[in-house]
Amino acid sequence: MKIELIKQFPEFKENSSSLILKHEAENNIIISIISTIEKDKDQNKNPIFILIKSDLGEIKGAAIMTPPHLLNISYSFRNYSYEFCHFLEEKNIDILGIIGDKE
Repeated sequence: MKIELIKQFPEFKENSSSLILKHEAENNIIISIISTIEKDKDQNKNPIFILIKSDLGEIKGAAIMTPPHLLNISYSFRNYSYEFCHFLEEKNIDILGIIGDKE
């Protein structure tokens, strides 16, 4: 498993779309944020895009944060919470809170 900080929005959108749409209802906030960024790229300064990939490169999780707002995590993040917390700490990513699946 590998957690990656993605620099470019098009790469994040392309790689995360199938996972996010697979559980559309649970990921509706992420879908809304993606739509907003597409419409007005200047509105969201310094967004943070994160992907979790399997060892084979399959996308297992996605997260997006548009500071100063909360970090939004995909439905599938519940399986990677421990590793993800360490990633945030390692990359010095400060968050106010997380929005995602309650589990």
